[in-house]
Amino acid sequence: MGDGMTKTAGHDESSHFDVVVVGAGPAGQRAAMQASRLGAHVALIERRRLIGGTYLHAGTIPSKILREVAMGIARRRRSLYLAEADPTSDLDLDDLDKRISQVLAREVRLLREQLEAEHITLIHGDARLVGPGELHLTDLDGEGGGEMTVTGRKIILAAGTKPRQVPGIQVDHQAIFDSEFIFSPKRRCKTVPRSLIVLGAGTIGSEYAGTFAAIGCRVTIVEPRREFFPYLDSDISASLRARMSKDGVEFRLQTRFTKVERVDDFLARVTLESGEALEADAVLVALGRTPCVEELGLKDIGMELAPGDVIRVDDQFRTSIPGVYAAGDVIGFPCLASISAEQGRRAASFAMGKEMPTRVNPHPFSIYTIPEVSMIGRTEQELVAEGVKFAKGIAYYRELPKASISGDDFGAVKLLFDPDTGSLLGVHIIGEQASELVHLGQAVMGVGTIDYFIDNVFSYPTLAEAYRIAALNGLRGLRSEAEQDPIDLDSVLPLDLAMS
Repeated sequence: MGDGMTKTAGHDESSHFDVVVVGAGPAGQRAAMQASRLGAHVALIERRRLIGGTYLHAGTIPSKILREVAMGIARRRRSLYLAEADPTSDLDLDDLDKRISQVLAREVRLLREQLEAEHITLIHGDARLVGPGELHLTDLDGEGGGEMTVTGRKIILAAGTKPRQVPGIQVDHQAIFDSEFIFSPKRRCKTVPRSLIVLGAGTIGSEYAGTFAAIGCRVTIVEPRREFFPYLDSDISASLRARMSKDGVEFRLQTRFTKVERVDDFLARVTLESGEALEADAVLVALGRTPCVEELGLKDIGMELAPGDVIRVDDQFRTSIPGVYAAGDVIGFPCLASISAEQGRRAASFAMGKEMPTRVNPHPFSIYTIPEVSMIGRTEQELVAEGVKFAKGIAYYRELPKASISGDDFGAVKLLFDPDTGSLLGVHIIGEQASELVHLGQAVMGVGTIDYFIDNVFSYPTLAEAYRIAALNGLRGLRSEAEQDPIDLDSVLPLDLAMS
């Protein structure tokens, strides 16, 4: 595919479209393709010269490549019993960059081919919404020149987010990094840090903390909140924290900092409110991301925003400006690539006048920490708070031959279900392949009951067998009318890490 899709100033093509999508991340890609499939003449505007959004170039894909490398190092060390070796020496950032570049080149090529197949016009430039149906573009082709106006009957904003800038913290990409970390093109460090302070225990911070701990980096998480992943099932979040602690991550919850600074050419320092100073090779600032609304000029035209500058939309993804829709990270939580893509699809459908059924089934939610965590449906604490009657069944990875074969038998599958009908209310998984396993629970939650796991045969040995064991344990608990104990992963953890 050549540059025929790229529209620049001076082209004779019309600058008017049925649908104009701003942002070529997951939400924008899916919105553009859906609108085209519904018969629209579509333009997709992306400020980067390379399409794909943060998830492809600095977030989801690169960070998961790093995680896979770290997991490989950890597995190899377990199998070779090289406890005395220096694991950070196994990771070369230049080699990692090459691997990331190969994957990104492939993904960009596939994406361009998909857009071309859908006859979508791709325009590179910075876009500002100047009114209903009208966008002003500058810096065309990313070369610092050229302007044009693009109009559309409907506009879909999917510009994503950027790392939140924290007053007083100077990100230098050598010792102090933002949440795009080593994948920023501004990165100036050439070696893997041997110690890392992570500011923020959210998804991004915790994923990086676990990954760098796995390759032997000494990691400290500083988090002002009291709870660790409060939206997860409490058993799962407690188990995740315990395992990460065992793997070398130190948690400083309910801890605030007052200063972040470079100490010299080799260290960074974080001063806590208590006066204590923490020093490390690097600091990762992972204190949230900010929707890209300022760049779009949304405040200038009076678009209604919610707290945090996220774009406020209704149940059809319409903004307060007629004919303008929004989807993806710019509309707020959960800011996941998979959900953003679905939001983009639905926003485009509504923009094209297509009726969409109300979504009933919940989305799966995965966190790529080490170990992985995945969930779908309601948590135990939510069911208790709502007064919903439920039963639960738990299976531990240590019961599965497949887990023993892999060398890591830490994990559990927890099923919450209606004791009268057997319908699944929630699936919560911690352990290897959790993000894959959750989809079996998703399928059954939509069409079946817990009996599915008992009445069907699972390949042996597999991790998926945990569903059958958990279902049997849940039904056995109902028959005996015995109260089940809370999830207990402590047996594979030191006693001093036991959960309360």
